[in-house]
Amino acid sequence: MKKLSLVKFCAGALAVVVLGTGLAVNTQQSKTLTIYSGREEKLIDPLIEKATKDLKLKIQVRYADTAELAIALFEEGNNSRADMFLAKDAGALGTKSASGQIPVNKLILPRDLSQLSDLPSTLKVLQQAGVL
Repeated sequence: MKKLSLVKFCAGALAVVVLGTGLAVNTQQSKTLTIYSGREEKLIDPLIEKATKDLKLKIQVRYADTAELAIALFEEGNNSRADMFLAKDAGALGTKSASGQIPVNKLILPRDLSQLSDLPSTLKVLQQAGVL
């Protein structure tokens, strides 16, 4: 298995999470990705900077406690502006999954990252940019 830098791996995981949750980001129209992050800003910012540059997307991040964001997503329901939810702990993801907002099978990354080679055409740009 190829060794990947942490940033490349996380950016790839970020892309898989966007894909996996069934959230559609229309890059042709909005070119904005809204992320709710329960992770620390100092950990996520390098990913955001790389993704912004490589994907040519505007990325807006709302940082807060994971539990606070899970509650916000629950309250916002289908009106949420979030395209992606990055949780710090599994409890928040379990809550989102139990409510039916995130199917459990969509939260799991493949053990072998080579399985990511069969990407939909909408994400081929990630491979070309060297993110995956």
